[in-house]
Amino acid sequence: MKNLLLFLISILFVASCNDHTTESNSDSTIVELDSKEYLETYVKNPVIFQYLKVNRVSQKATGWIVEKNGNLRSVQIPIEQLDLSGGTVQIAYLETLLQYAGPVERVVDWDQLKESYRLNLISGRYNLNDEIEEDIEEIYQSFILKTQYTSWSAHTECPVFHDPFAQTDSYLSPLLEVNNSLRNESRFNSQIVDWLKTLKGTPAPEGF
Repeated sequence: MKNLLLFLISILFVASCNDHTTESNSDSTIVELDSKEYLETYVKNPVIFQYLKVNRVSQKATGWIVEKNGNLRSVQIPIEQLDLSGGTVQIAYLETLLQYAGPVERVVDWDQLKESYRLNLISGRYNLNDEIEEDIEEIYQSFILKTQYTSWSAHTECPVFHDPFAQTDSYLSPLLEVNNSLRNESRFNSQIVDWLKTLKGTPAPEGF
């Protein structure tokens, strides 16, 4: 009886590792989700990445955000509305970013966005969380749903451990780079920032 129970548990675990696939009705062929479907299925936070340049004179920050659907939107937001601590933020903060965002500039490459998101699940936990002593002038930041951060393997897309007590509206907001200085030496972090910098030249919407 015990062996049968262990067998059934192992079957359920393998099935859970493959829940990012779909099965056709005719020949049971396993079809991988494409990057867009993956992002729509697994990414809960509306904003994944942001870049900001802070102007202490005007007391405003300008830059852009990348949404979970790949939309890149320019943003201009008062400094007092920002949370650049690299700690935990709530869904209301991400909604505030969206409120200050302009029209969609373009859609970024979904394959690259998915890859950067998954790499960030690994890299983000190694980011420095010590206080930044200098004034922040330029920043790259990411957002990760707390439960996904602790329960998903970025290597296999397989659920490893789920924390049922984690607040589902809480997000980690690791700082990837501040003032041209990486916040960790992970090659994944460097790879993410290098890609984000290719988006840096996006112009602000008219009227900003």
